[in-house]
Amino acid sequence: RIRFDGYQIGRMEAKHGYLTATQVLQMERLELKDRKERVRDSFLFCCYTGLRFSDLVTLRKEHIERGWIVKEMVKTGFKVEVPLTGIFRGKAQTLLNHYDGDPERLTHRIGNNSAVNATLRELIEPFNLTFKATFHTSRHTFATLLLQQGTPIEAIQQMLGHRKIETTQIYGERDRQTLKQQLKLK
Repeated sequence: RIRFDGYQIGRMEAKHGYLTATQVLQMERLELKDRKERVRDSFLFCCYTGLRFSDLVTLRKEHIERGWIVKEMVKTGFKVEVPLTGIFRGKAQTLLNHYDGDPERLTHRIGNNSAVNATLRELIEPFNLTFKATFHTSRHTFATLLLQQGTPIEAIQQMLGHRKIETTQIYGERDRQTLKQQLKLK
C-alpha cells in the first residue's frame, strides 16, 4: 500500500476471465466473413496456443517447426515451444491449415490490439460474460482449459513463457470444475 498525504491507496485485484469450453465451441460455430472471421480465428488460435497478441502478429512460417511453434516472446524474450497438434485436439493446426499454414494470412489486416478488442467484444457479447473480454482473455482461456484437462501447471508455465510459476497461477483460474477434477470428485 502507498500513502500519499494521509490518503491510502489499496491494491486492486483484476478479475481475469476466461471462456469455458462450451463458449469456445460457440465461438467456433459463429458464421462470419472477412475481417470478423480472421479476428475470431486469431482469438481462437491464441486460445489453443496461449500466444499474446504481440506474439501472434509477429508469428511467421519460420516459427513453425515440425508441428510446433518455436518462438521468442516479444514481451519477455523468453523462447517458447507450443505444440499445434498435441493439445486441444489439434485445433490450432486446423485453423492454421485454413490459412494455408501461413500465420501472416491468419492475421492479415485484423487491425491493432484496440480494434481487435472492439470486434472481439462485439462477437462475445451474446455470451453475457461477467468480465470485460479482451484478446488477452485467450491466454487465460488457454491456461484454464489446460488445467481443467489435468495438464501440469509447469507445462503450462513453459508454453506461456513465464519465468515464475506464480505468474502462471494467475492465468489458471481456479474454479469448481478444476477443483473437482483434481480431487477426483463427481
